[in-house]
Amino acid sequence: MECNITPYVVFDGGYETRKIATVISRMKHKIKSAEQLNSVTEGSISVFPLFLRETFQDIVLKLNIKCVKCDFEGDTETANIARTLNCPVISNDSDFFIFDVLYIPFSTFGMHVQKKKGSYLKETYSYVSCKVYRVEKFLNSFGGMDKSNLPILAVLLGNDYVKRGLFSLFFKHLKMQKCHGSQNEQQKRIKSLIIWLQNETVESAIKKSSKQI
Repeated sequence: MECNITPYVVFDGGYETRKIATVISRMKHKIKSAEQLNSVTEGSISVFPLFLRETFQDIVLKLNIKCVKCDFEGDTETANIARTLNCPVISNDSDFFIFDVLYIPFSTFGMHVQKKKGSYLKETYSYVSCKVYRVEKFLNSFGGMDKSNLPILAVLLGNDYVKRGLFSLFFKHLKMQKCHGSQNEQQKRIKSLIIWLQNETVESAIKKSSKQI
């Protein structure tokens, strides 16, 4: 309230059948991480308490914060709310790098209220430090791309429902762009796909990529 911020919390619901394998894989990874946790690895391994989600829900309700639970994944609903209210999304979900919304990665969000004097009237105001990601700035750094192609970009890169290996033949024929030596293969794929999609419509991109499955 000090910063005049009204939070809304969107919870995911149940898992779709096609995502069960991914969920199980992630749970196994969490168990393995817990097994490897010790005084040496604690700085590089993140292990969260088992009842973290339930505890967070209880606190949200006790604080009377407005919240909603979706039937399944809440990414699309969250993005729609953000567009309707013209407000940013705070999350750790990398999917929001693709959604056409203002996105604040949770890792950049300061957990303490700060105060600063304005440069004009010298009034003191409160704020929370963060970094806002804008998809337009990201796309413009590669020369631009029609935002209607963002869903195509997301699918070709792979997600919880579509494995990137499905398009292995497509990537064999894709002209890979030169990148800086420090950039990994995923970053090269992202740049190459954006350059390719600059000259494609949604329909032509679907047609060309589906031919090579």
